[in-house]
Amino acid sequence: MSRIINNKENIQRMDSMSNLEKVLWVCLVIFIQISFGQIFALISLLFILCLYITKIVIGNQKVILNYFLLLLFWIMLIVIMLRPNLMDKLVLIELIWLLGGAIFLFIAAVNSTIQIQMIRNIILMSSGFVAWLFIFEKLINIETGLFFPNYAGTRAVGGFDGPNEMGAFYLLVSSISLTCLLLKIGSIKINIFALIPSVVMVFLSYSRGALGGLALLLFLLVLLIFPKSRNKLRILLIFTFIMLILVIVFSNYIESFDQVRRNAAGRSELFQQSLDLIVHSPIFGNGMGTYATLYGTTPHNEYIYILVSGGIVAFIGLITILSIPIYLSYRYKFYPELVFFIIFLSQEMFFNHFVRGRVSLLFWLVFLVVIKSARLNYNKSALEG
Repeated sequence: MSRIINNKENIQRMDSMSNLEKVLWVCLVIFIQISFGQIFALISLLFILCLYITKIVIGNQKVILNYFLLLLFWIMLIVIMLRPNLMDKLVLIELIWLLGGAIFLFIAAVNSTIQIQMIRNIILMSSGFVAWLFIFEKLINIETGLFFPNYAGTRAVGGFDGPNEMGAFYLLVSSISLTCLLLKIGSIKINIFALIPSVVMVFLSYSRGALGGLALLLFLLVLLIFPKSRNKLRILLIFTFIMLILVIVFSNYIESFDQVRRNAAGRSELFQQSLDLIVHSPIFGNGMGTYATLYGTTPHNEYIYILVSGGIVAFIGLITILSIPIYLSYRYKFYPELVFFIIFLSQEMFFNHFVRGRVSLLFWLVFLVVIKSARLNYNKSALEG
């Protein structure tokens, strides 16, 4: 009898943790987007980690071996890039963001369920809310202290550390919301609520990578939706209408874009500096923080950064990690997430989101829900079989 009562108490605790977990995920996504939010986003993540440790201790939840091995694989990649300069400030910053990924992979290894649509709604509503707040603040010309001033006086950064980071974040949100909208997944109101301000934020960033990502997003959606659609004429008309709107908007936007980009720094020098370091140590790299220590910045390209820091070995490891959610999203038809990850891969050519940005937290959150949902679908298929 006492055992039954204890089991009921454990179930009630797990249910209350589930509600708390939802609140913490909302906090994490919101804090990512505001100026003082980096540390609070990481704190939210640490609280979630504590919840999952509690699930193992109190709830007797098991650890999934395959996902635990994935965690060890990620840690191995981090170790490959470590050097004796571990206590350097720039190295510690990069290390903290990479360890954030390790926390997500640990959570993934705990045998529990996270509803994929719940996470979609949390991302879309939280991101849409903050984006609308930023737009409203600019329209009525007030200062809430939640956002940074424009970069170089022209490019909006929102609460992010730079315009490229902001553009990439809201582009990724747009990829989820627009895919869900066109495939009739989830609430239409939530999708539109997130999509409109997110696209506006991408344009306000004046980020070439993010703007190019918008074009890639539309191209991917045509490839994804058109072959599956019975009413192909309707789909063509919708995309034609979207393209006309974008052409009209961009024709009025191009002059200010040229003026802003004329004042922006080029990246050819960054690539040349990176190439020199890659040639210097091509197999295991030069170590984490090397580029930032020498030049005070990053290569603005994740793939080049990994080649500089961890060489070909770490680069192969990164590609392996990135391929996993793409494969699972395609296999189990998580199409919003599939588009999300392809867009993320494209954005990594323009910035270092894994080591210098909060965008990595969004990536890992979607990564987490995909592999948990894939396992759930696999188990259902096995039972049905």
